[in-house]
Amino acid sequence: MENIIINGLTKIDNMRFTDIEGGFGEGKKAMLVKDIADIHGRTTKVINQAIKMNRHRFKNNIDVIDLKGTGLEVNLIDHKIFTQNAINRSNNICVF
Repeated sequence: MENIIINGLTKIDNMRFTDIEGGFGEGKKAMLVKDIADIHGRTTKVINQAIKMNRHRFKNNIDVIDLKGTGLEVNLIDHKIFTQNAINRSNNICVF
């Protein structure tokens, strides 16, 4: 896993996304499951269930990175992307 930088929120068209750089290589962007759920009009729970059912298809640190327990959680809280309570409740905070 390469250095991940969380730049806060960015707006694309009428949607707001978490601006994440790195993790999958220099200059590569990453997207939180939370943002994927928003794009598709689903709950994060539904997307996480789909990921769990297909987890064998994803390679750790190549296709998906779990930010839970990495220290980047503080940045997610500082940028008001997640609350401390949401971090505590989650089992995983995945980026693709």
